[in-house]
Amino acid sequence: MSRVNKKKLPNDLMGTEVRHLKKQDAKFELVLSESLTNGYEFSDMKTEDIKQFHYFLKETVYKDLSLTQVEKLFRRKGEEEFSEGELIHFGKDSTAFRIFGYYNDALQFVVKRIDPHHRTHRST
Repeated sequence: MSRVNKKKLPNDLMGTEVRHLKKQDAKFELVLSESLTNGYEFSDMKTEDIKQFHYFLKETVYKDLSLTQVEKLFRRKGEEEFSEGELIHFGKDSTAFRIFGYYNDALQFVVKRIDPHHRTHRST
């Protein structure tokens, strides 16, 4: 099945068609649909941290990469569990910048935590 453009789907089909997408066919979409974790929000970031987040957007969303391409380039090991399931994190090579979240039913990556200095695992 080819990629589905959700904007063109009737409301009663939203979600049903999208759930049937294969991971390799799905476009990587990053969404902020709920509160970010305290201490890991935009208000906690410095200018350089925001630039790192923007770099991540440029290398993923702006390049129109698929979900599988983003996972191959950026997915890091060491996922943790949380109430909605698996919390995934992305980062590039040996840089400290990490972005944590999970995939919703529409295969969108829901951002839960932006960790520009990879403090998450250091504090646990």
